[in-house]
Amino acid sequence: SSSKRKVNLWPVHRLDRDTSGVLLFACSREMRDAVNAGWSGAEKVYLAVVDGCPNPDQGTIDQPLRMDAEKYFMHVGPHPEAKKSITHFETQRTVNDRTMLEVRLETGRQHQIRAHMAWLGHPVVGDPRYGTGGPRMGLHALRLSITRPKTGKRLTFESPAPADFLDLIR
Repeated sequence: SSSKRKVNLWPVHRLDRDTSGVLLFACSREMRDAVNAGWSGAEKVYLAVVDGCPNPDQGTIDQPLRMDAEKYFMHVGPHPEAKKSITHFETQRTVNDRTMLEVRLETGRQHQIRAHMAWLGHPVVGDPRYGTGGPRMGLHALRLSITRPKTGKRLTFESPAPADFLDLIR
């Protein structure tokens, strides 16, 4: 008989419900806290399928965000309680008035991509909160790079986009 050891996992990186892709967990609270302490150096890259064709086809959205806790909705624009939020995007391809973007987050606010893209006039496909609902949210966490605590080694985790995500742009 083999003995089974219970392993606790501590979430380091979370995704919105209906978003696919990379999730990161630590095996101890201490490691989670150490990774979070260096989180400002993490690189977070997403794929987003949006309505329409952003023009120009790449750019930076530098608009503060503020969460309305009652409506669970992120407001875009200046406000005393808003936090600095920066999203970089670049068009990968456009098919039938939908565009796949590679999105890099300089900050990591809740609903940041969803709110920023809707503000730009190109909401994420399948997003009922900031656009129009659908069978699947057009958001995928493609890549996450962090610096490992203690060793300083750069670690990169990638998750290829699933078929149901790619179907949104076919």
